[in-house]
Amino acid sequence: MGAFLDGRVILRKLPSGEPLATFTDTSFTAMALSEDGSTLALGTKDGRIRLRGLPEGRAVGDLASPSGAPRSLRFQADRLIAAVEDGQVWGVPVSGAPPMLIGKLRPDARFVGVASDRHVVDVLQQEDVASVMQGWRWFTVPPPEDRYAEAVAALSPEGDRVVAARGPRVFLRRPRDLTSDGITLGPHLQGSALGAGPFPDGAVLFGAMWKDGTARIWNVRTGQPIVLENGPLPPLSSLAIHAKGAVATVDEGGTAIVWERQGTTLKPRHSVRTNGPARVIAFDVSGDRILVGTRRGEVVIVDGSTGQPRRVVSTGGKAVSGIMMQDERTAWIWGPRENVLELDAETGKVELNDEAGVIGLLGGDPNAPTQPSGTAKPRLRLDCWNAVCGLAEEDPSRAGDPVRILASFGMLDRPGAAFVMADGRVDTLGTTSAEFFTCRDGGKTYPFSHCRDLVEVPGLLGRQLDEVCAQGAAVCPR
Repeated sequence: MGAFLDGRVILRKLPSGEPLATFTDTSFTAMALSEDGSTLALGTKDGRIRLRGLPEGRAVGDLASPSGAPRSLRFQADRLIAAVEDGQVWGVPVSGAPPMLIGKLRPDARFVGVASDRHVVDVLQQEDVASVMQGWRWFTVPPPEDRYAEAVAALSPEGDRVVAARGPRVFLRRPRDLTSDGITLGPHLQGSALGAGPFPDGAVLFGAMWKDGTARIWNVRTGQPIVLENGPLPPLSSLAIHAKGAVATVDEGGTAIVWERQGTTLKPRHSVRTNGPARVIAFDVSGDRILVGTRRGEVVIVDGSTGQPRRVVSTGGKAVSGIMMQDERTAWIWGPRENVLELDAETGKVELNDEAGVIGLLGGDPNAPTQPSGTAKPRLRLDCWNAVCGLAEEDPSRAGDPVRILASFGMLDRPGAAFVMADGRVDTLGTTSAEFFTCRDGGKTYPFSHCRDLVEVPGLLGRQLDEVCAQGAAVCPR
């Protein structure tokens, strides 16, 4: 359903988008669709609520809107909830019975809904402070990095859960206890998620690390976790996955280990010796070298095949906080106070990077031979922004857009869970506009506490890849 400034209302069938009906009402101020999709309510400037039957759009009722034109309408069981111009919120029975005053919005607040305890819920933002209020209870929506990001909120259909979002963070609360911690979803990843594959055995690895040190690696094709021989991964300070399948970790104690995957098990290949506790680890492009940054401000360049140090480079700082390879031999090294150094992994030469903070401008040696266009092999690419990641197939030989989006999925902050989104739907975790963070199992709907066991592994993403491979995607193993 879509409304236009000229008063046109167009109804379409989903997911095909086929037009069902079009009609015009230039006086409407708000609209709502009944839960069963059979009735459309239009609030008008003259203080009326006009009901139309769908899909034909014929008039089936005309109700009075108390206290003026509705600013917002919601269907709730056998009545309409109307928030009018003066901030009052009314319950208007569809039967035509007298309306009932429910409550009033805070000045300048936006209407969210009426909770199961019959209190009005609204959201108010004043400069960088935003809050959600229900009756006399309220909670402040913490600001993201952009303190002026707009806050939005919604109420579950049954009225017993409030969800608020600001920037990339989502907060779930129960109306009767808005001040409790509740559940927070958002960008709790430590750095970007990682992905590599498919490998000869068909596996596609996906790994992520959270700010509390929790780390997970999955084979997304099967949904199986990749674990150590004696159990899950310990808390980590750094995680790296190479395109050849090797995994490298640094635990919270500062031990750097390179692992070899055998099926769903990681077995140690090398333990990297450093002069002080390690902090971060990264592979070079080829996987022949491993770079380990230490808390002493050194970068140890390690032979990937033997695990033996080739060179130890001092950055002159107190600690290395990040390593990012830019090409076959050039790495950016982050130190204290966000200083960025440029390291030649072949010679060990270190220089201050004048392009600090401008990712992507460093292109390596402009005179180096490049691979002819169209000859590069297809590969999987995993791009993450905040709490949402996208898995794409990058095929330079394909005419037009070489990048094909295969699937997208989100990350949760407890305990290393993932949920998968496909074609605009969230398949293992309900959305804020539909099931409010409930999940389905065996045809039944359960609350979020039940979902945590179901969304631990992104197995659905593997089924997405299987479908893509069945269609002959170039990136799939032959």
